Amino acid sequence: MGIGVTVAVFLIVYSVTFFIYRAERQSWQSRQSESVHSAAITVDMFMQQMQDYMTLIGLLNRYYLAGRPDVLEGVLAESPAMLEVIRLDEEGQVFAAAHRDSPVMANLFTIPQSNWFIQAMSGQTYIGELQVSAQNEPYVIVAVPASDGGVVAARLRANVVWEIVADIPFGETGLAYITDHNGQIVAYPDIDVVLARTNIASQMEVQNALAAPDHDWNGLYTNFSGESVMGSTLAVPGTDWTIFTEVSQAEAFAVTMRALLVLGGGMLLGGAVVLFITNLVMQRAIFEPVETLRDGAERIGLGNLSHRIQIAQRDEIGQVAEAFNEMAVRLRDREAALALARDEALQASRFKSRLLANVSHDLRTPLTAIIGYTDMLAVGVYGDLSETQQSTVARIVVNAKRLLTLIGSLLDQAQIEAGKLNLHYAPFAPAELMEEIHTTLNLVAEAKDIALITQIDPDLPDQLTGDAQRLYQIVFNLVGNAIKFTPEGEVRVRFYPVDASYWAIDVSDTGQGIPEDAQAYIFEAFRQVEGRGDEERGGVGLGLSIVKQLTLLMGGEVYLASHLGQGSTFTVLLPLETPESGLELVPFC
Repeated sequence: MGIGVTVAVFLIVYSVTFFIYRAERQSWQSRQSESVHSAAITVDMFMQQMQDYMTLIGLLNRYYLAGRPDVLEGVLAESPAMLEVIRLDEEGQVFAAAHRDSPVMANLFTIPQSNWFIQAMSGQTYIGELQVSAQNEPYVIVAVPASDGGVVAARLRANVVWEIVADIPFGETGLAYITDHNGQIVAYPDIDVVLARTNIASQMEVQNALAAPDHDWNGLYTNFSGESVMGSTLAVPGTDWTIFTEVSQAEAFAVTMRALLVLGGGMLLGGAVVLFITNLVMQRAIFEPVETLRDGAERIGLGNLSHRIQIAQRDEIGQVAEAFNEMAVRLRDREAALALARDEALQASRFKSRLLANVSHDLRTPLTAIIGYTDMLAVGVYGDLSETQQSTVARIVVNAKRLLTLIGSLLDQAQIEAGKLNLHYAPFAPAELMEEIHTTLNLVAEAKDIALITQIDPDLPDQLTGDAQRLYQIVFNLVGNAIKFTPEGEVRVRFYPVDASYWAIDVSDTGQGIPEDAQAYIFEAFRQVEGRGDEERGGVGLGLSIVKQLTLLMGGEVYLASHLGQGSTFTVLLPLETPESGLELVPFC
């Protein structure tokens, strides 16, 4: 009988302990999985942000960077994580650079043989191993291909990644760290571990993580510090890094050990009363909370983010429950924000579609009719008009055409933003384009006593390939603006070749100039320079926006040089080689 009771008690203890152990391990693995995914996303966002900065730099050609040496300095100012950034051509020659400390990459004599340059030249993003500068500053080299066939490279602070992993606490002993594909630790809460260039490639957990798909692995092991831990790993997207999260097994299985102590004491006391009391205590202290935790985790996992796990106790199970509740709140708030942003975007899109439909049908059609009838009145189809009537009809025509142009600009802007504007390339004569501009706008210039001077460089080919209609729109907008804001003097238009690949359009005036602060936003849609009297001269601020967006869609760039009281010069740089057929274009942002 005594042996039977002992065996029964032993089986009960074993079953209860195993149940608690399994539930506790699943709970911690869920927390670790959430933490490692969150950390991987955070590191990925940081690395992606750095690569986005570099990709944007890669879109700028060397002529622009040569004229604006402050651009790369501005990038460093906006991104404290960057120690150095350089722009190289296809031969590995540095033609633009900026650095926060002593330059490292820009002074290398072996750039063309560097792994980062070779890999970026092949069209792939390069993320290097951890290195330490002469000032004991850990850094990582990142390189991306540039749009012109060159390379953009940057030296990033490694301690930014340390701060990311250091801010991922869970439990009292939990920590996170990052290794590269060679097993070298790239980021760790204790900086000395990284500076010592610690390599843990021989550790079994590293080998298991690298062998798992997406490095998604978890298990129990003894880490490189000799501690028994439970860990979880995941690959950092876009890099060859792996992020580890670890918590000591003592903390992870504290409830299990507590259960063993309680049950072991119960066995020593023996008897049915002890078993009854033990069962009651375990039911209230462990079974019910664990079951509540399991049920709550399952509900939250199925998408019920409003559910809250109600566990009053403040032990490890209570901490896990609180962590689940906080995670659900964050996820719910994030989903609500995304849903609101989506609804607002859809509403704005529907409103814009309705507005453009109304503008197209209800304004352009009657305006065209008004212009037609007023032209007929002007030429005497309905009888001769007095001088006053002729003047009035002429004003009607001018203002109707002005309104029709405004509506056309709105529709062009909408088409560009929607990615539905196609360019139609065909051969055209620059001289004919220039003559058409001069014929159209010379009367406007003469009315203000302004000289409109046009010039075509003799080295420019007689025939170019491009969308002549859109090129006319670009030059018309620039020259029209120049005449509008030039009270006296002249407006010059010049077509000329830049090199074997590009030609340019210069429009300069002797007007009042553009304030320096306004030059940062003058190309934005619906933005006008305050204090220049734009309201009195008309317009809604679309002309320069359309100029820049059409230029970018043609593969070119627009530059502005202006000083108050000294006039302005707009330069449109365009490629000489263009596609021979229509091209569906991506909207400019």
